[in-house]
Amino acid sequence: MKQKILCIASLMILSFGQLCQAAPTRTAKPAATKQSNVNPVLGAAYTAYVNNLQPKIGRTWNYPDGNNHVVLSVTVAADGSVSDLKVTSTPNNVAAEQAGIDAFNQAQPLAALPANSPPCRLTITFDSNADPHGDAKAKYYVKLDALTQPPAPAAESATPAESESQPAE
Repeated sequence: MKQKILCIASLMILSFGQLCQAAPTRTAKPAATKQSNVNPVLGAAYTAYVNNLQPKIGRTWNYPDGNNHVVLSVTVAADGSVSDLKVTSTPNNVAAEQAGIDAFNQAQPLAALPANSPPCRLTITFDSNADPHGDAKAKYYVKLDALTQPPAPAAESATPAESESQPAE
């Protein structure tokens, strides 16, 4: 009888220890998923530009608790410099906006845009839903649009035909 009690007590302690080890601990919020959208007119070089930028933003985005939708947009010059920062959030949440700004700032300096590029509008949309218990879902989208049409590739130069006739003397 004593052996049965010891055996059952040992199993209970062992089971409790395994249960404690199996309990998940959440110290960090899950990584956000990413999606990109590049205007198809801009081409593969722009897709590569956005694909290089995305992980820099995602690595540093520390989204706050709550249900947040933040849209950050900037103008990117050909050399990669940025201007005209605009940030909005729905619902209005200063902490969520600041988290988006911080993630963008830590991704800088931006690389120069592809050769012969016009200025572009970079739009980053941050969506997150997190609670203080560690349950979270987050994603962000990076979109790049040219503000003007990219210049057409230079055509091979041919001798231009004269379009005006010379006045007679």
